[in-house]
Amino acid sequence: MWSSSSSSSSNSDDENIIIRRRIFRPRINNNFMAEYEYNERFRMNSVKLEYIVSSIGHLLVHHTNRNHALSPIQQVILCLHFLGSGTQYHSIGDMHGVSKATVCRVVRNVTKAINEVLFPQLVRFPNDLVTVVQHFHSIASIPLVVGCVDGTLIKIDAPSINEPVFVDRHGNHSVTCTAVCGPTMQFYYINAN
Repeated sequence: MWSSSSSSSSNSDDENIIIRRRIFRPRINNNFMAEYEYNERFRMNSVKLEYIVSSIGHLLVHHTNRNHALSPIQQVILCLHFLGSGTQYHSIGDMHGVSKATVCRVVRNVTKAINEVLFPQLVRFPNDLVTVVQHFHSIASIPLVVGCVDGTLIKIDAPSINEPVFVDRHGNHSVTCTAVCGPTMQFYYINAN
């Protein structure tokens, strides 16, 4: 049995409970960025960013109105900012107004969505993978290598049409060239757009 004194003390304990509300930090607004800012921050222009969001956005939608969930474009931007800068999770979180755990979750989810949707569309491996892996291993003694990837910025004269699209993160007019090469120096993939 409970005594009356203990019940009165529990009532006073109930009065001392402080309810803490979650604090939602303000997030950056990416709607007003100039084209060169997209290139500087995310290493791609807004057209490519929209293509990625339209391709994988359906996998990133949160069907809730609680907790100020990030939109698909916010998630893709956050992930690209992390991948493009190599900064730590907490720094990216501070820049975008989210927690370190959210950055980790978003990077994992966006990367998984890209690998599920865009990777099979854009990347084609050679048919004789075992031979390619063995050849790379004989060259450099690194196991399980299928190809070498590199990219470079090729400077161009400023075009008269869509000039901002060709401004790179350094502020120069250029075209990005990406290539994947095999062990006998043949190109598996090359893109200069």
